[in-house]
Amino acid sequence: MVCASGFIMMLTQILMMRAIVVIMGGNELIFGIILSFWMFFTGLGTFLLRKVQNIKTINIIIVFQVLLSVLPIFLILAGNYIKNVFVEPGTFPNPFFTFMMICGLLLPICLISGGQFELFARFLTKLQNKENTWLAYGLDSIGAVVGGILYTILMTLNINYILIFIIIYPFVALITLAFVRYYKSMYFFHSLLLFITGFVFIFFSDIPDKINNLQFPDQKIIAKSYTPGSDYIITEYKEQQNVYENGQFISSLQQEAWTEEIVHFSLSKSFERKNVMAIGGGTNGILRELLKYDNLNITYIELNPYLDDNMLKLVDGINNTRVEVVFKNGLRIFKETNKVYDAIIFNVSNPYTIAANRFFVKDFFDGAKSILKDNGVVSISLESTGQYLSENALKMHSILYNTLKESFSYVEIFPLSKNLFVASDTIINIDLFGFLESLNIITEYVNPYYTDLFSIEFRSNLLKDEIISDTEINTLMNPNLYYHQIRFWLSKHDYDNKFIYLIGAIIILFTIIMSIRQNIYSKSVMISGISSSGLSFIILFAYQFQEGIIFSMIGILLAAFMAGLTIGVFLAEKILQASKKKLALLHFLFFILIFLPVLLLHITNICNISLLLSNVLWSFLTLILATIPGAIFKTANMLKVNEISGSATNLYAIEMIGSALGAFFIVIILIPVIGVVGTILIIGITNLFLSAYLTQKMQ
Repeated sequence: MVCASGFIMMLTQILMMRAIVVIMGGNELIFGIILSFWMFFTGLGTFLLRKVQNIKTINIIIVFQVLLSVLPIFLILAGNYIKNVFVEPGTFPNPFFTFMMICGLLLPICLISGGQFELFARFLTKLQNKENTWLAYGLDSIGAVVGGILYTILMTLNINYILIFIIIYPFVALITLAFVRYYKSMYFFHSLLLFITGFVFIFFSDIPDKINNLQFPDQKIIAKSYTPGSDYIITEYKEQQNVYENGQFISSLQQEAWTEEIVHFSLSKSFERKNVMAIGGGTNGILRELLKYDNLNITYIELNPYLDDNMLKLVDGINNTRVEVVFKNGLRIFKETNKVYDAIIFNVSNPYTIAANRFFVKDFFDGAKSILKDNGVVSISLESTGQYLSENALKMHSILYNTLKESFSYVEIFPLSKNLFVASDTIINIDLFGFLESLNIITEYVNPYYTDLFSIEFRSNLLKDEIISDTEINTLMNPNLYYHQIRFWLSKHDYDNKFIYLIGAIIILFTIIMSIRQNIYSKSVMISGISSSGLSFIILFAYQFQEGIIFSMIGILLAAFMAGLTIGVFLAEKILQASKKKLALLHFLFFILIFLPVLLLHITNICNISLLLSNVLWSFLTLILATIPGAIFKTANMLKVNEISGSATNLYAIEMIGSALGAFFIVIILIPVIGVVGTILIIGITNLFLSAYLTQKMQ
C-alpha cells in the first residue's frame, strides 16, 4: 500500500503540475511555486499529524487514500471555474492571484499526502516493532518510480492529461479496496460506494470538454491536439481562429501583418534566396508567405515532434513540395543538418520561460551561424514596446542586441508589429519595396501605403541609440533575458524586482530560524533537501536546453531521481555504518559530484550523440546524484533514532520543507539572478561547509 501511495502521488504530482500550467499559464516561476508548495505542504502535513496520537491508523489511511483518489479531478474543475470568473481567457493572471490559486489547489492534496506518510511510518513501525520511517521512505520512492515510468508511457499516446486521471482511477480504487478488505476495515462499504459514485461521475460527465468550455467561454472549439509537452486548442470567435497552447494565446491563423513583416524584412537583406530555415510558429502563416518566393527551398522546424494531423493541417503550406518539415528541438536543429542557409528565421515567442529563453542565447546564435552562409541573416523578435521603452524592456532589448553582436558583426532593430532583430556578418541595407516589386511579390500590409519605411528607420535609430552597451550576455548558464522578462511581467501587474528580493529574504530568514531550532541531523537532511531539489531543477533545465520538450522526459527523469533516492536509502541500510563521519563524507561527495550536470551538458554539446544515448546519460546521471540525498536521509535517520528519542518522521517533514525552500529560492531567485554555475557553487559550498562542520563535531 505504501508503494501504491507513492505511485499515485507521483502521477498526481506530474498531472497536477500539468493542470496548473494549463489553468494558470506556466513558466519556471510557476513550476518553482508549484513544486515548492507541494513539498512544503507535504512536509507540513507530516509534521501536523505527528501531533495527533491515539487514532486508528488503518482507518485514517483508507480515508486519506480515498480522498487522494477523487480530489484532483474536483480541484481541477474548481480551478478552471474560478479562473474563468476572475481572469480574461487567454491572458496571464496577476502574480498574487496565481500564488493564491496554486496554494488553494495543492493544499488539500499535499496535507493529506504528508499526513499519510506519517501514518504509513507508524503502521510499518508497529508491524515490525522497530523504527521504520526509512522503509516507508524507500517504499514510497519505489512506487514513485513506477508512477513516473507509467506517466511517460501514457503521454506517448497523445491524450489529455485528464484522461490519464480517468485511466488510473479504477486501479487506484481496486488497490484501495483490496487494502480495506484485507484489514477488514469498517470503511469498506463506504469506500466502495464512494468509488462507484466517482466512477459514474468521471466516466459519464465528459470532464475534458467541460474544462475546455470553462477555459474558452463564448468560443467555438474547432480542433484539439494533446502532446506530452503541450495541450493545443484552436477556437473560432467572430470569424477569427485562435491557437492556444496550455491555455495561453500564441497566435491567430489570420496574423498576416506580422507574418509579412518578419518574412520580407528578413529576406530583403539576403543576396541569395535558395535555402531558408523557419523555426517554429507555423500556424501564423509563415510558410504561406515564404512560398511567394519562386525557387525558394524551405526547411520548417516543428519544435513539437508529437503534433498530430489536427494541428499540422493548420500550418498553411506544409504539404508543398518545396517545404521540408523537420521535427527537431534543442541544439539538434543545427547539429543534424548538412544544408547551408541564406536566412534563419526564429519565429518564436518572447522568453517567458527558460525553455523559450534557449532560442535567445549566444549558444543558439552560434549554432545558427554554423549553418549560415557568410552573407546570410538571422532574425528574431521581442514583444513590441510602442513609443516607449520601460527600464525592464530596455534592458531586455539591450541584452538581446549585445548577445547577437557577440555572434554577428551587424545588428538592426526594426520596430514593426513586434520589434524585429536582424543580424548578419555583412552590412544590412534594406530596399524593401523595390525588392518586392522586382520579384513580383504581392503583399497586403508590407507596401508603401501601409508600411512607412522612413518612420521605421527613424524609430529604429532611436531604439539603437537607447541600447545599453555594457549589459550582460544571455547564455544558457546565465539566462539574463529570462530574468528581465520575469521583471517585465511583474511590472505589468505593478510589482517590481523588490518583490523577488523580498521573497528571497523571507526564505533565507525562514531557513535560518528553522536551522537554529534543529539538531545536526535535521540540518543535514534540510540542506540535502535544498540541494537535491535545486539540482533536479538544474538537470531538467539542462536537458530542456539540449533536447527541447521537457514533458516528454519529465516522468523518466523524476522516476530516475526517485530510484536514486531508493537505492541510496537501501545502500545506507545494508552497507554504511551510521556515523557522523559517514554523514560528513556524503555531504562532501555531494560537493564533488554536483558539477556533473554542467560537464555532461558540455560533453553532449561537443559530441553529436544520439537522442536515445542522451536520454540514457541524463537519466543515469539523475539516478547517481539522487542516491546521495537518499543515503543522507537514511544515515541521519539511524543516528537520530540511536541518539535522540522520538519518531524520525520529522526528518521527512524537514527534508520536504528543505526541498520546498530549495525549489522556490533556487528556481525563482538564484538561477535567474546569478546563473546556473553560480547556483551550483552555492549549493556545493553549502554542502562542503556542512561536511566540515560535521567533521569538526567529531573531534
